[in-house]
Amino acid sequence: MSQQGATVRILVVGEELSEFDQLAPQLREAGYKALCQRVESEGELRDFLELQEWDYVLAQQDFAALPIEQTATIIESNGNQQGLLFFCRSFDPSVISEALKYHAIDIISATEMSRLPLILARNNEDNAGDALANVCEQYRSLLISIDTPVVCLDTSRPVLVNQAYCELVGQTQAEVLSHTISDNIQLVDGSNLDTLLESVNSRSKVSAIQIIKQGEIICQGAIEAKQITLAEENFLQLLFHIPKENKSAVHENATDLTLSTPDKNNNADATETRYSLPDALCSESELISLLEERIQGLRDSDDTVGFAHIKMDNYFKLKKTCGPQHWPRINNEFAHLVIDMLPESYQVAKFSDSAYILLADEDPPEEAKQKLENIAISIAEHNFKAGDTRVPMTISIGIDKVSNLSQNANSVLSHAETACAVAAERGGNQVNLHDAEGTEVNLKRDAAKIENLRQALAQDRFKLLYQPIASLHAEPKEFYQVLIRLQSEDGSELLLPQTFLEIATRGNLMPEIDRWVVINAIERLKKEKEENENLSFFVLQGGDVLRDPNYVNWIQSELKDSPKLANSLLFEYTVKDVAQNLRFAMTTFKKIRALGCKVVLSRFNKNRESEICIKHAQFDMMKIDGSLLHRLNEHKAHQECIQELVQLAESKNIVTVAPYVEDANSLATLWRYNIGYTQGYFLQEPSDQLNYDFGELM
Repeated sequence: MSQQGATVRILVVGEELSEFDQLAPQLREAGYKALCQRVESEGELRDFLELQEWDYVLAQQDFAALPIEQTATIIESNGNQQGLLFFCRSFDPSVISEALKYHAIDIISATEMSRLPLILARNNEDNAGDALANVCEQYRSLLISIDTPVVCLDTSRPVLVNQAYCELVGQTQAEVLSHTISDNIQLVDGSNLDTLLESVNSRSKVSAIQIIKQGEIICQGAIEAKQITLAEENFLQLLFHIPKENKSAVHENATDLTLSTPDKNNNADATETRYSLPDALCSESELISLLEERIQGLRDSDDTVGFAHIKMDNYFKLKKTCGPQHWPRINNEFAHLVIDMLPESYQVAKFSDSAYILLADEDPPEEAKQKLENIAISIAEHNFKAGDTRVPMTISIGIDKVSNLSQNANSVLSHAETACAVAAERGGNQVNLHDAEGTEVNLKRDAAKIENLRQALAQDRFKLLYQPIASLHAEPKEFYQVLIRLQSEDGSELLLPQTFLEIATRGNLMPEIDRWVVINAIERLKKEKEENENLSFFVLQGGDVLRDPNYVNWIQSELKDSPKLANSLLFEYTVKDVAQNLRFAMTTFKKIRALGCKVVLSRFNKNRESEICIKHAQFDMMKIDGSLLHRLNEHKAHQECIQELVQLAESKNIVTVAPYVEDANSLATLWRYNIGYTQGYFLQEPSDQLNYDFGELM
């Protein structure tokens, strides 16, 4: 991961925490795509570090099952160059030295998850490798967003200070660094501060202090002094604990505290108004709901409206340049300026700290584009100021056409974001209309195919076929694989899954199709069970359902009238889907098996995904990867691989299935390797009839 917009892979070490659910949205809002995986044990951590490259490992400070020290050791021994991020419950600066001890490149807290995009942006600019090598710069960067005043001392002279300390004493960083610490701090008991500092070691020592300004005591509090090591040299770290009532007194007496008093001429009410968001803003969820309603309203219309994504150019650099004392005011000034220039009919929502989304409810995209271009010009010409310095600001805008071809609100939002990113890549300060260069033909083509699949679901044009799975060495059972087909519109042919599943995935229809398969498989099973009690179905499902928290409850509701059918249902998932959704899959499998159903994992091979699954997931049967079974007798290496997989499965009490069996010779070979069950065209082609003679192989 090197540039904003790339996929960021984060391995989260810790228990189930709702805070981690914020990771992906925070990164998406900052322009990144996120792949997050949670692990809870040493074995899982080692497996996933080997399974693929991760950009960052996020480790919990207080996770007893896998302490951060152990995590850091595993990362180092793995030899990969992941950046270790230190996760703490609250952003207490006392954790800085602990984070440095384990070579963490930064700290994230439960209360400040929004720091993550800032960390990624800083690492992109500064080169993460250099940041790891230069611990002093690392320490400096950790102080940027800490509200507690912190000073790093070499004897009694400050060498590093953060903005919060400068505000505390009412001085600039240059002024602070040009004096000794005793110029502003004295001990309440009158003893010598330098003597105290000389006695501090690696254990924290807390002492009551007074803050001095121009010879007068302006507030009281305490310092927590501790010895730390930076770049193999010892320094003193001072954390300042000032009660809230004293902090306000400090701010009143400070000479240059623009963060606390953004405008000295404004009264409290005026300041509050200036820092509040415009009343015209609606929430993101409200706007997405309005967009969805608008899409549905255009289904039978040729009208179009525009949906836009507005984003500040060079946001991270801009925010860093303005500094925390000016940024809140400038950001709100920007929001009011944009809202004031938009037509009243436009619905606007704040999407992130740097972005807004809007629905141009009465304007087609071309007209919306003209109006937004004028706004972009006005923003570029506006005189934003941080102190006495003008802050040049420009915006990039992406617009998508909302029409009867639009799939849903998420697809429109994605198109607008993409168009905005293109505008930014072209230099910013411009408006880009999605599909302006002719890609709308593809959109129409996909939209038509997706709509055809929606109609197929509504018209019940999908059809289930069944293929027997017969016993070789396992307990004789009457198993059938449930297979889906799509009937053509005229009913003349059945289309294979490879002709429609890819477009169904792009149209987010797979979860709905998977549920259709389950519903119809259960209905067929109910009818057949009246005459054949031994019948059972293998039901293949996609990876999306594993992330659905209501999936198993829904299965249970479908079995409400016939709960005994659960024993005749085997839910099948590929090892790739399970490995990519391991934490969700483990929970889902536990619930499915609790219903009485069984779990089958397919496409097993000698690869890391298969190893991960068999090590961490609880399941009942495994299907051998079909690539190992094609012309089996001609490939000695494939035979050996199958033999090893069977032995591994037997050691775990997992039953094996060999699909795609093509001929009698392959069947004989599989018999020698003690395969439990077999499936394929050699036994029988898929059919809508359940009439296979399961005794003919015996």
